[in-house]
Amino acid sequence: MDNEYFKGFLGNETALLQLSSAVKTGRASHCYMFCGEKGLGKHTLAKMFAKALMCENEDKPCNKCKSCIQIENEDHPDVIYIRHEKPTLFSVDEIRDFSKQMYIRPYTSDRKIFILKDAQLLNVQAQNAALKTIEEPPEYGMILLLTDNKEAFLPTILSRCTEVALQPLSDELVSRGLKDAGIEDAYITDDLLKRAAGNLGMAKRLLTDEVLMEKTMAQQRCLEELCDMTGEQIWNEAVRLGAEKEDLPMLFSMMRTWFSDLAKCKAGYTRSATPAMRRISEKYDLSDFPRIFEAIDTAERQRKVNVSPELAAELMLIKCRPQAKE
Repeated sequence: MDNEYFKGFLGNETALLQLSSAVKTGRASHCYMFCGEKGLGKHTLAKMFAKALMCENEDKPCNKCKSCIQIENEDHPDVIYIRHEKPTLFSVDEIRDFSKQMYIRPYTSDRKIFILKDAQLLNVQAQNAALKTIEEPPEYGMILLLTDNKEAFLPTILSRCTEVALQPLSDELVSRGLKDAGIEDAYITDDLLKRAAGNLGMAKRLLTDEVLMEKTMAQQRCLEELCDMTGEQIWNEAVRLGAEKEDLPMLFSMMRTWFSDLAKCKAGYTRSATPAMRRISEKYDLSDFPRIFEAIDTAERQRKVNVSPELAAELMLIKCRPQAKE
């Protein structure tokens, strides 16, 4: 089965086949959880899925019928966005209002789809308030939860959702996506692709967002100078990382990519390595890298469960330094 319903969406073949099967067989789940860091296309894919399910023509999605156009413009009466513009958590009242809307029958379709962005902002009380609706929606109801933090959800919620996991793309696919968006080759540099770490949305932001570019440059300096930093300097870098919220997943991805390249350089694959990377790789042993990747993964898990971000980042940076030699 091909991905006929999601033409133009790059990579993520497993997720696309999963959703294509649901459309083709008519056996869609009542609740999906689209997981993945910001910039991987959760919102775009959710809209494409809604179009494929509700398109009025045989060749779905046609992107021409009234339903497809309304979904694209986000004004379809039966595709409802539950947005939360505040930096705080969803309130229980907001979720109760969503539940009430679910039980109002569709206006123009035989299906009613609710797309809940930033679903990780549902706290325990809000999740419990939504549980009954997620467990037993009306036959026409479907919920699409979009989140960058699956760990924020109760097991009772997770067990009732069909997970759609989005993964970073290869550099080749990120480059292709940028070209498809009209970006000239001259702007699609190796440095840009490294900083984007497989995230097409992040690559687009890096081309236009000077503040984000400064953040990635600061992170690059941190990685290049980490071996020689004092304890105070490491703490200052930890405070910088701890203050990040929205872009921290991107910085973690950038760290993984950098240390992966450093490990390849240490192993002798030096063709694309910079002079700085060759110099720094001499300070590490290959046996250091499993510990480094585990330290980054641990810090990311701790970020998601409200451990002090500064302390988590400090411990991570310390463990990312070369192991002391006997």
